[in-house]
Amino acid sequence: MLADLFCALLLGTFAVVFFGWLGGLAALVIIEACLVGLDWLIPSTDDAAGVVR
Repeated sequence: MLADLFCALLLGTFAVVFFGWLGGLAALVIIEACLVGLDWLIPSTDDAAGVVR
């Protein structure tokens, strides 16, 4: 969880620097939505056997 937070801060900083405040926030929302989607789709060892999301 701490790594996700650090990555979000780093990506947000880069997005704001490259695209400005409005574009940076929009880019951060899109990137974080994609990262959360990947976390949701990729199975982990914590999932019980046979669980389909």
